[in-house]
Amino acid sequence: MTNIPLTELMQATHPGYSAYCQGKRMKEVQYPMFFDYCLKVCDTFHHYAAKHSTKRPYLYAEYSNTLHQILDYINDLNETDEPAEVFDIRNKLEGACYAFEKQCSDMGKCFKSPENMAEYYDSLGELLTHTIHEYAGII
Repeated sequence: MTNIPLTELMQATHPGYSAYCQGKRMKEVQYPMFFDYCLKVCDTFHHYAAKHSTKRPYLYAEYSNTLHQILDYINDLNETDEPAEVFDIRNKLEGACYAFEKQCSDMGKCFKSPENMAEYYDSLGELLTHTIHEYAGII
């Protein structure tokens, strides 16, 4: 059994961890730091999955790619005010967020102990979706 430091997986020293801990009370000014935190968490998970997993670890790279796509959509949203484009971007964001939530759930299922790791990854995906919805005005 491999012993992976949970504080490293959870990136507890990253400034965005405090934004994560605030949950839905997070302020909009903290969103960029939280997004960076999510990227770091996914990259760290991918690193350990590639190093220690016997299951197709290359699939875990998709998790960071989905998150990068979400952030690209946010950038696109910031660069336009055309209603048709905004509507299209919001639709893409919604789909990508739910894909990321599923990926977070899959990441959590990789852990048999401690049991709260599955909850951590689930809450990360849910919080990212909530944050993106708030930011992008998705109802």
